[in-house]
Amino acid sequence: MFTRPAFLALLVTLVALAPAPARADAPWKLLNYSPTANTLLSAYTPDAGATVYFAGDGGVIVKKSGTAFSLMDTGTMAPLRGVSGSGPNDIWAVGGSSFTESSTDPERSVLLHYNGQSWTRTTPPGIQGLAQNYVVNGVWVSPTGGAFAVVEYNNAPARFDTGQNKWVFEDLVIDYQAHPNARSDFSCSSIFGFSDTDVYAAGSYGTVLHRDASGWKLMAQFETDGGSGGTFTFNLLESVWGPSAATVFASGNFGQMYMLDNTAQAPAWSMVNQGGGLFNGYDLAAMSGTGPNDVWLAGLAGTLRHWTGAVDQLANHDTVPLYGRHAITRLTGNSYLLAGELGLIETFNGATAARTALSSKTVAGNSLAWGGAGLGSRLWLAPMYISQATGIYSWSKGRMQSHPIPGVSDSYLRAFKVFASNEVWFSAVASSDGANYLKRFNGSAWSDWQPPGFFGLPQAITGVAKATGGYGILLASNSQGQPCFAGAASTTCLDPFDPNSYTYADIAAGPDGSVYAVGQEGRLAVWRNGTWSTSVVGAQGLSPKDGLNAVAAGPGMVVPLGENQAAFYSTDGGSNWQPVAGVTRRPPQEAGPLAFFRSVVHAGGGVFWAALITSGSYTDGGKAYLYRIQNGTAELVQGGFSSMIYNLSSAPEQQALFAVGDNGVIWTTNPNFREPGLNRALPGALMLLVNQ
Repeated sequence: MFTRPAFLALLVTLVALAPAPARADAPWKLLNYSPTANTLLSAYTPDAGATVYFAGDGGVIVKKSGTAFSLMDTGTMAPLRGVSGSGPNDIWAVGGSSFTESSTDPERSVLLHYNGQSWTRTTPPGIQGLAQNYVVNGVWVSPTGGAFAVVEYNNAPARFDTGQNKWVFEDLVIDYQAHPNARSDFSCSSIFGFSDTDVYAAGSYGTVLHRDASGWKLMAQFETDGGSGGTFTFNLLESVWGPSAATVFASGNFGQMYMLDNTAQAPAWSMVNQGGGLFNGYDLAAMSGTGPNDVWLAGLAGTLRHWTGAVDQLANHDTVPLYGRHAITRLTGNSYLLAGELGLIETFNGATAARTALSSKTVAGNSLAWGGAGLGSRLWLAPMYISQATGIYSWSKGRMQSHPIPGVSDSYLRAFKVFASNEVWFSAVASSDGANYLKRFNGSAWSDWQPPGFFGLPQAITGVAKATGGYGILLASNSQGQPCFAGAASTTCLDPFDPNSYTYADIAAGPDGSVYAVGQEGRLAVWRNGTWSTSVVGAQGLSPKDGLNAVAAGPGMVVPLGENQAAFYSTDGGSNWQPVAGVTRRPPQEAGPLAFFRSVVHAGGGVFWAALITSGSYTDGGKAYLYRIQNGTAELVQGGFSSMIYNLSSAPEQQALFAVGDNGVIWTTNPNFREPGLNRALPGALMLLVNQ
């Protein structure tokens, strides 16, 4: 398990936009990132930069042709960790995800070949006696087309056997007399070479392998004490590369760098940079250069270092903001391309260390959080942290514009929902003194609001749904809510003395006037015929039930979703609950759910869309997936997104859906929606450009 930084959520709202030709279930596209918001992990150019292929999360391959970018169809949602080729008609891209349904899931191992026309999947190499597939960490293709790959959990690299038309693991020789303390349970992260009989691979425990005419041999292992005594490694070599066969470098996770001088009488690896140690070092994940004394190294947290031949004296060119770079590719001379987190692509001048961003994103001040169904005829977004100076945001003409809310100081958002241009709900808690804000907008001004029958200090809500004769609301309590129905003159809530009353996470209204609230351990509260009733939704015999995080309702269908991929539907909205087909429930984990649905929305016509996110506490976690649900069956449509999606909204009259999440990412089924004052579709390239 690996811990990642937790990111804040983002929700989006839109309603009453001018018509535009788009289907509500069309492919999802990015609105505010170009060309992608998925993290890029590797890059390859067959022609010194005229064409470049960037591979990354979500099965993404971005093709750069001149100054134009396009997304290629790869047929996978798994992270693609490596890309290499011998020319424009012979390119391999490899990867896979360890965060899959099972160890035999085809997304676990991905090896794709490009023949100049399309990407084709090939069969992963098998390990005798084991059925599992394994993540493929990297690939290198020789000038003659020989393809070699390194695979997670297997120490021997693989080769594509053109005669058998399949990948096979090669034999590895470990000379224990020369390496008496060598570990054999290592795996390799990187591979690079100069010919079919001169290939290097590097990985865990500071391991370096070499392939010559006789096959693979263990060449060096710099951590032979086993690290912590288990499978954890302190010395993880993430990159191996050389400007020529005469000099080879390997670098890794805490700034360590080793060099092999093949011109010496007795070639041997030596450490040329000690780095800063495991807990205060810097990451060196990729490298490229022009010669043995001119090597550029890039890594996480904006690391960018330069080797000029002096031991332990890497020149520091680290950058802010701290976006990680996972790939560096030399074009010609001192010209390079860098690629990394959230689709970052930069040109880089090795002579001046100057960088120029080729990718772009629109920024809104801070992470965005909560939304609903539209304010007027624009796309509106609300940040998790509400600044008194900026308030909420609108997306207008490809830019973010701020809109302060009168009387609201710096605060944390709890709810933001818009039903019409004159019916907007806002709830937040002040960061200074914990005071609550509960406001409504009538199309011209904001005013305080209290549920009928409540007096004194303002209440706070975590959710609201518009129903016949009033509103279903969740009164806030410890990030959960108490279901209530606020009518014209009074408010009826679940019994406040019931300890289960404040355990609800989401609320929705059906077209028949019913209101549904879902929460912890499968709890369901239904408002119907003037009264609340409660029950539990979940698999038979399962105790406790999975928590429910989201609910949506349409004509003749209610869909509650939640932890461990729990997904149910009911055609009567009350008792006959069935599991949604196409979604497999995951077993609970002590560290928390591996995956859970975060949002669901009814898009009209009996079609629901749901956002599932995976826990960032696990390797290959912290990703988002979009499901389409109809007639009780779910289909995984797109996913593996680097930024988690926390909320969905629907604009049926616009025939568009919006999905929003971490890092301010906005996905939509209709990127050409029209905005007020525009008499044409909004071009996707019209956005605020910022250097990363």
